[in-house]
Amino acid sequence: MVQLCVDDKCPCGSGRVPRECCLKAGGELRPMATVTRAPVPQTDIRNGGCYASGLADCSADISREHYISHALLRLLSVEGRVTIDGFPWQNAAAVSSVPPATLTGKILCSRHNSALSPLDAVAAMLFRRIDEFHHEIRDRKYENRFFLCNGHDIERWMLKTLCGAVVSGNAEMRSGQSNWRPPLEWVQILFGENRFQRVGGCTFTVRLAASPVSSVDLSSSRSPTRRLECMGRAYSSMMNALFSPCPHRPRT
Repeated sequence: MVQLCVDDKCPCGSGRVPRECCLKAGGELRPMATVTRAPVPQTDIRNGGCYASGLADCSADISREHYISHALLRLLSVEGRVTIDGFPWQNAAAVSSVPPATLTGKILCSRHNSALSPLDAVAAMLFRRIDEFHHEIRDRKYENRFFLCNGHDIERWMLKTLCGAVVSGNAEMRSGQSNWRPPLEWVQILFGENRFQRVGGCTFTVRLAASPVSSVDLSSSRSPTRRLECMGRAYSSMMNALFSPCPHRPRT
């Protein structure tokens, strides 16, 4: 079991000691959710180019938003480029190597783009820790430690990625609907005005098979390409967990 000393740094990565950070009065470690509400006062502006315009709190300008977090793309890049395939603007079966800066879309006003940037920082920290743990396992330099992050932040970051990918035209709805915009409830969740329903987000119940459906052997991942593949699978698994239909028990 991992034990924290009084002067240890909080495992959330803030740099503060636990009693001044995530350690609650009852001894529970619980990181606070990131604040994503735009600063007051409300602008009462609805910018038609921003998918959060339903909140009536936009700025007048539209910014270029990375529909996949720029910090995560940099982490997954090799020599400043990421390898991609399956985008609608690529030829069939084409594989391209592009700089992260190209994977953007005009989908949010600058005010709402800035408000969601803390979610990108949380996601980047999570995947950075996954990468660090991978290296420790690969190099057999095991440490008895753990990392804290707020689960609601990760859920919202995945929702942000989904909205950005579809609104920018880089992912398609199964219904074939064009000019799709996320429901107001989703936008309210993103910006801290609402929360996922009880059976939404990453909270669901499934029937487990006798053996895991899929697994990644990080201890055998010795090349940069394999490391990126492992991190990519981790990203895909998280996205599937949030957005794939899953059986669940009815509410009681």
